Amino acid sequence: MGDIKSKYETRWLKQEKNIYDCLDSLKNIVDEIVIVDSKSNDSTVEIAKGFGASIYVIPFQGYV
Repeated sequence: MGDIKSKYETRWLKQEKNIYDCLDSLKNIVDEIVIVDSKSNDSTVEIAKGFGASIYVIPFQGYV
């Protein structure tokens, strides 16, 4: 059986004030960070990239 890998996936929108602390707390716990960004116009994506996160940009479609 192979090694178990862990992944953190979440969706963000304009969270530059929160994302650093969140990802910093995860960086030594998970093997991969995946962020789905809803077209933030702040530094959310740049901060996530600094943690080596995979970034997918998908516009927010509203609440279902």
